[in-house]
Amino acid sequence: MDIIESKHAHGYSLKVTRSLDRTMVSELDKSLKLLWNKHDGAVFVDVSELQSIDSAGLTVFLKWHRKALAEERRFALVQCSGFHLKLLEITRLDEELVVMTEPGGSRVRRVANSA
Repeated sequence: MDIIESKHAHGYSLKVTRSLDRTMVSELDKSLKLLWNKHDGAVFVDVSELQSIDSAGLTVFLKWHRKALAEERRFALVQCSGFHLKLLEITRLDEELVVMTEPGGSRVRRVANSA
């Protein structure tokens, strides 16, 4: 896994590549903590190049989402593929996590199942 930090007009991003699993989640958590403490702007996690994720990866996203809510800051996932969106839907995390098209872009809205 690679983690690439970038600054843009709407805050700061960490791009996560390849795989985010229990063996790598502490690296992302540490990077998010450093970025969070260094800057007071919005923090986005770009998952456009993330090929796989397990429950530990989803848990770290949920942890930082809840931290942002508690501290009245912005945290969102950006550049989610159809695979990522389906995974969030299956786990029902699409109802809690903020997912955006891009940093500062529009929020991705869940489409209700028509039954």
